[in-house]
Amino acid sequence: MGEPLSPERWARVEALFLDASGRRPDERAAFLEEACGADHDLRAEVESLLDAAGEGMTERLEAVDRVAEDLMTSTGATAVGRSLGPYRLEEEIGRGGMGVVYRGVRVDGDFEQTVAVKVLPGALFSPEAMGRFRNERHILASLEHSNIARLLDGGTTAEGVPYVIMEYVDGTPLDVYARERGLGVEDRIWLFLSVCDAVHYAHRSLVVHRDLKPSNILVTADGTPKLLDFGIAKLLVGDDPEEGGGPAAEGSALPTVTRLMTPRFASPEQLLGKRVGTASDVYSLGLVLHRLLTGLDAQGAGERASASFDPILRALEDEFVPPSAATDDPDLRSRLRGDLDTVVLEALRRDPAERYDSVRALADDLERYLTGKPIAARAPTLGYRARKFVTRHRGGVLGTAAAVILLATQTGIFLSRLAGERDVARREADRASRTLDFLVGVFRRADPFVSADADLSALEILGQGTARMEDELAGQPAIQAEILDAVGTVYQNLGALDSARSAFQRSLAVRQATFGPDGTETALGVSKLAGLLIELGELEQADSLLVRSLSLRRRSLPPNHPDIAADLGQQALLANRAGHLPRADSLFREALAVMASPSEPREELRGTLLSNHGVLLVDMGRLDEAEAVLQDALSVRRRLYGGRHPDVAVTLNHLARVRLNEGEYAEAETLYRDLLGWGTELLGEDHTMVATWENNLAVALRGMARYEEALEIQERVLEQRRTQYGRVHGGVALALNNLANLQADMGRLDEAQAALEESLAINRALYGDEHPEVATNLNNLATMAWRRGDFARAATMQEEVLALDRRLLGPEHEYVATDLTGLGNYRLYLGQLERAEAPLAEGLDLMRRIRGDDNVTTANAAAAYADWLVAVGRGEEAETLARESLETRLGTFAEDDYWIALSRSTLGAALTLQGRYAEAEVELVRARDIMAESVPENDPTRIRNEDRLEALDRARQGS
Repeated sequence: MGEPLSPERWARVEALFLDASGRRPDERAAFLEEACGADHDLRAEVESLLDAAGEGMTERLEAVDRVAEDLMTSTGATAVGRSLGPYRLEEEIGRGGMGVVYRGVRVDGDFEQTVAVKVLPGALFSPEAMGRFRNERHILASLEHSNIARLLDGGTTAEGVPYVIMEYVDGTPLDVYARERGLGVEDRIWLFLSVCDAVHYAHRSLVVHRDLKPSNILVTADGTPKLLDFGIAKLLVGDDPEEGGGPAAEGSALPTVTRLMTPRFASPEQLLGKRVGTASDVYSLGLVLHRLLTGLDAQGAGERASASFDPILRALEDEFVPPSAATDDPDLRSRLRGDLDTVVLEALRRDPAERYDSVRALADDLERYLTGKPIAARAPTLGYRARKFVTRHRGGVLGTAAAVILLATQTGIFLSRLAGERDVARREADRASRTLDFLVGVFRRADPFVSADADLSALEILGQGTARMEDELAGQPAIQAEILDAVGTVYQNLGALDSARSAFQRSLAVRQATFGPDGTETALGVSKLAGLLIELGELEQADSLLVRSLSLRRRSLPPNHPDIAADLGQQALLANRAGHLPRADSLFREALAVMASPSEPREELRGTLLSNHGVLLVDMGRLDEAEAVLQDALSVRRRLYGGRHPDVAVTLNHLARVRLNEGEYAEAETLYRDLLGWGTELLGEDHTMVATWENNLAVALRGMARYEEALEIQERVLEQRRTQYGRVHGGVALALNNLANLQADMGRLDEAQAALEESLAINRALYGDEHPEVATNLNNLATMAWRRGDFARAATMQEEVLALDRRLLGPEHEYVATDLTGLGNYRLYLGQLERAEAPLAEGLDLMRRIRGDDNVTTANAAAAYADWLVAVGRGEEAETLARESLETRLGTFAEDDYWIALSRSTLGAALTLQGRYAEAEVELVRARDIMAESVPENDPTRIRNEDRLEALDRARQGS
């Protein structure tokens, strides 16, 4: 041969060879004349490959082709009814370049089975490839993943027609399913993440798909994606040295394998005949994701859809259309612009080395997007990091009540505990069987095919099942205790806390009477009841029970037993609720250390510990560390439960709290509305978890000055919590506190004052005077006094809050920095300029050390210190800080936000001091206009801005 062919030329030669080799010899000449035209060199290359294949191979394939052609091209009426091995073809369900797929049934009488039967063109198989297929098919058959349709069998008919037998999936193509169901962006990504998990699993098993496309991903009626044809191309191609090296070298034999793919979703290396690896699947997933998000192909559906390789190779030179640019829907364009554009284009880089280095990395960035975390593919610029990691805003405090609901799902239902390893007695087969039989009998009453009572609610079923237990399991106390625990846990998950208390108390009584006061069986009952009491806010009794439970377990269990970790986690949660945050942190770390030591794994418990520890870190103001821990918890829980599960929802709520505390209100709103969308359907509108999400959504709306929306939600949450818990409970106090903040923003100061004082009374009754929730109430009452113009009372109360936070949280906490800024601000309003400087300077310095320069909370401290600089006549210094504050706030808040108005007011005053009156007027008028829309007339900041406008007029007149 002459000079080696270019990859593009080789791809064209190979495409024509594959097409010609599948035709009878008497048809090839006419085909090549039409296909090659005047390109005689092209035709010669193809004919040389056909000659190299040998007439013997052609003759062997002709008989196969005749049978295969009949199956591949005949109508359904002709093909249906034929048998391939033990399977009869019932109906055609799909057709593509790699063959025809039929629904088949097994007819050899061994057992009944419905399968998918794919008939492959005989021309795709050389004898060597057939041998490799037989040797490797059992490897793919071992792939077991909930999102992969399994390869079950394969072979050839007596005539030599190759076929494969796969799991039959009754579903809808991925993109069609998303369109027909009207799925939002987040739900589409959740579906896609399940696909990524399946592909990543196969990659770890050294299997590459190589034909990923929406039609190969079917979604079942229950929303489960199933990946089809997994590994078929891998089996046909293998990883032979012959594969993917471009054209054969001079004098070499024809490669015995061929590349099978769908060009429209193939990677550049596939199209160019280069070696294919896992990066090729990453590329194809990028094309699938683009299609899923937009309904369009990344390069359009025209030439790239052609079966010919020439236009496809030309398409490789085109630029991809980012998802946001592919849609005319302005709302969708806004959602896709930015991070999602970046993720898709990162997966679609033409150089495999520049793409995501694994499917897991692609999935990780999508998970970061869903939870508001910066994606790895995007450059970590200051502006981008500022928007993603701005600091906590004290006015939107959520408290620790949200963490309490974790106990509703941390234990799991009884059947999961039976599967876990507790001790030898717990694994006794007879006991498990009796308990299971009883529970099945109880819940079969919800089956309309079994019972006339099929419309019973879950609570009614639990109540009747408990009553049946008294009669049917009399004399079997161990089983009764198990069932009472199961019933109590379900009651707790349903939010029926009084019924849960009754069940746990009865279980503990039975255990003590049966096993004595000191056994591990009794410790279990003690621990269950303690967890519920924490949720109910009865902390002193819960603490006593947990001390007893942990003592019993440490006497009888090995030090690395998961039950010990569970009790330590409960004690940590209680310490957090009681306001002992450093102790809670220490206990969580001890519990996680127990889980990390050599012991039998309990991933569900580890997920709970991580999630609870993460929310504690939020309460401690360690937001970056909290986010990392919560992402770990989310990964564990999604791996265990999938995308939509109460435990997953709990952790997502905590991650959204990070967004709230960073001031990312819009992102938090998106997360909470998504949670409420599917969480309410899962748990019901009256569930305590749903109330927590609504409470936090109201805080996000308040941060965006959407007061009326927030008020309606916050009032509903308060009523729900009073109904659920009574009037004296931490959750009620939290709802009152947040309602008061909202009312104060709306200028309803008397109502806000009453709500805050009620919240403070509840928290003091529950926790005493030394507690973070009490400090939060006092801080907000100080703000209330300032709003009323009582600056002296505000300063006195802020001094008390500062001392309390220093004792509870330590001197380096951001709340301490916020307290210092507040104290200096109130003294400034009092005209105490000398006494105001020190706390303002200390607060700004501390906040810079904790949160850095480019974040909102630091901007708040900088603006307050700039106000002091204005008051003492240092205009240039004040301007520098005011502009710094304004720039940072503009990275988070809208132009017409209250916080923007504050920065503009300070900037205008600083410009006035420098005699730059025209510039000053622009800023002060802007501030006035914003405040007129969102701030009550008697608000001190609005009054001060009016004073500054008057000072500007006086300065002009005196100049």
